[in-house]
Amino acid sequence: EEAVSLIAELNKGADFAETAKKNSVGPSAAQGGDLGYFSRDQMAAAFAEAAFGLKKGEMTQAPVQTRFGWHVIVVEDIREAQPPSFEEKEQELRNEMSREVVSAEIERLREGATIERFNLDGSPLDEPATKLAK
Repeated sequence: EEAVSLIAELNKGADFAETAKKNSVGPSAAQGGDLGYFSRDQMAAAFAEAAFGLKKGEMTQAPVQTRFGWHVIVVEDIREAQPPSFEEKEQELRNEMSREVVSAEIERLREGATIERFNLDGSPLDEPATKLAK
């Protein structure tokens, strides 16, 4: 109910930042509700769906509920996200390629191998252990 009345005040011309500072209980209250730029995957699903469904300058006309509470969303600006540079992603790409190469090599080695399992005392293991010893 409170969010609905705040939307009505905002529709009558109340300043969003001042309204957020006075009424928000979230961590962005001190910044007048400003969350900065964010991508869809950085927000709760319901919040992201509502925010990314708005155009620049638009506001949700109904409160949006997430596990964090109720939200009134105003989109002040929209920009295209810039893809990361190669330098920013280089180490991650190297790690991913290394994992792929190692996995492929292990798979190749397993194809021609006979795998035998043994107990700790060296005797053959007839069945895989299903319980862990304490």
